[in-house]
Amino acid sequence: MGPELLLGKIFDEIGFNAIKDELFGHLVLTRLCYPVSKLKTTDYLFKYKGLSIDVESVYRYLDKLNTKQKEQIQNISYAHTLKELTN
Repeated sequence: MGPELLLGKIFDEIGFNAIKDELFGHLVLTRLCYPVSKLKTTDYLFKYKGLSIDVESVYRYLDKLNTKQKEQIQNISYAHTLKELTN
């Protein structure tokens, strides 16, 4: 939980909390803390967070991310990078 608290704060500071899909946050933070396959990621989420997420839901979400949220995520990343480079 410690790394997720720290990374969650950074996640919010970057601006990724603008993406209101809860699964996005879970996947990003889990993959940073525990970079494994999507199936193992769902196991981790169940074991340590009590979240029962089907691996097929992860695949469907990633399709949605690619088609509908990719540009928003890129814009957030770009804006944060630009802000950091100008400070």
